[in-house]
Amino acid sequence: MFTGMETLSLLVRICWLNDVEAFDIHVQDLTQQMQAEARLAYLAYHHALTGMQNRLRFIEDVKSLVKSDLVFSVILIEYTQYSRLQSHYGIDGLTEIVKATSNALTYAISKWEQHHQLRAQIYQITDASFAVIITEANDSHLVTELCQSLQQSTGQ
Repeated sequence: MFTGMETLSLLVRICWLNDVEAFDIHVQDLTQQMQAEARLAYLAYHHALTGMQNRLRFIEDVKSLVKSDLVFSVILIEYTQYSRLQSHYGIDGLTEIVKATSNALTYAISKWEQHHQLRAQIYQITDASFAVIITEANDSHLVTELCQSLQQSTGQ
């Protein structure tokens, strides 16, 4: 039922039929199809669990940075005992751990960006690994500081 607040996507075809001197009008609601396509487009570049940008976006961003000849650094973060965590906590428990980790990493990066006025982008490469790209920073001390901040944020 339409309440006036929804956005509908409609396909309307209107044809004049000479033999009966009338219009033939067909209206097709494409709303669900358009929503599904938008969701698929989103999932193509975002991890389904956390909504973080995913491996495909990471690869495309790295290719773009290399092509543009910009200086950048990459930090890789991985659960080294992922399968052990899964067997101990189960799928639901591990899901919560991954979500909490992604939130902690995002928060730590945000604080680091504000402090240094630099940009860092985090990606969830797999269920068990994350990557961070830092652009405009060619200073190993800044990268080391971010690594330490990320370790502290995840309790490592």
